Amino acid sequence: MPPRLEPQRNTPPQRGLESSSTARTKRLNIALSGRTYADLTKASANTNRSMTDLVRLGISLVKVVLEAEENDQRVYIATPDGSVVKQIILP
Repeated sequence: MPPRLEPQRNTPPQRGLESSSTARTKRLNIALSGRTYADLTKASANTNRSMTDLVRLGISLVKVVLEAEENDQRVYIATPDGSVVKQIILP
């Protein structure tokens, strides 16, 4: 059984710290299924975030899980009282 977790506050990412060479953006064109596009559109509307921001957030979350796996750690979803609801495992 997973351990009980203590709630932690999210820390917003620091912006504006990139060097001029890393601040340049690259364009990505992706094909999504109708269902995935609808999910992304709904999440965008529900969170007041752009689809681009949600894709960036998803990439950041995958990075967190991969780093945890590399360090033999696990990532969990927990209730506010620390009860584990589910473990995040990448396919």
